[in-house]
Amino acid sequence: MQAKAKNKLRLAVDACLTVLLLCLMAYQVTGEALHEWIGILMSRGR
Repeated sequence: MQAKAKNKLRLAVDACLTVLLLCLMAYQVTGEALHEWIGILMSRGR
């Protein structure tokens, strides 16, 4: 049962990171300010 919950959490995290990466790469769509903030937030996780 724990393995299923762990896999669901991993899937959710992967989906969020994918969306963030797409927003970060497409700053023409999101705007330069949002692009910079997403980059800062993603780099703070390291």
